Amino acid sequence: NLMRIALCLHGLSSGTNDKGDPVSFENSYMYLQQNVLVNHTVDVFFHTWGTSQDKKNDLITTYNPCSFVFEKQIIFDSDFSESRGPLRHSCKSRWYSHMKSVELKRKYEERYNFKYDFILVTRFDTCFLTPFDWEKYSSKYFYSGLWPDGDPNGLQDLWFIAGTDIMDQYSNLYEHIDKYFDLGCLVSNHSLAKFHAIQLGLGDKLRYFKKEANDFELERWL
Repeated sequence: NLMRIALCLHGLSSGTNDKGDPVSFENSYMYLQQNVLVNHTVDVFFHTWGTSQDKKNDLITTYNPCSFVFEKQIIFDSDFSESRGPLRHSCKSRWYSHMKSVELKRKYEERYNFKYDFILVTRFDTCFLTPFDWEKYSSKYFYSGLWPDGDPNGLQDLWFIAGTDIMDQYSNLYEHIDKYFDLGCLVSNHSLAKFHAIQLGLGDKLRYFKKEANDFELERWL
């Protein structure tokens, strides 16, 4: 029995991010083909910011998604005069897009009355340099990557893997961001990622594998 895997892509797919770093998907897609989209049935879903027609055609042709959304960038925190304003906006933008991509997957499962074995949620510009061995993972755990030097305060947040029920539960992080900041969570995606997992009771279900720089890397750092 072949596993059914959903790949949920989120965030910017081209252009530059809030920090001015370039974002693209051309090279990362090549690695996806080699190390993710092989030997198993992998369905693609994506939510991305932007409305340019050229980009739409490129993305749809490249990924052949089951379902997708292009959305004009929302300004989530307009108080940029306050030092944390841009960071809050960036965090909310990231987790909103994560939520929307997983929502597309969930609606597809409901429409066709089945559930995926695993969900891989990642950015468009993440390059997977080594293959995934899906048979070794368990749907009861929540997986993320290893930091090169370890970071106990946050999760490496370029990608996550979980069974479909855990990923559905996890993907509502966006709806709790303000509350988490009020509770003292740092204004950081890494911190939010771990804080949310702990809040959901996933602390003992966190598992780490694949090391940044060895097994995966952002396209711009390669």
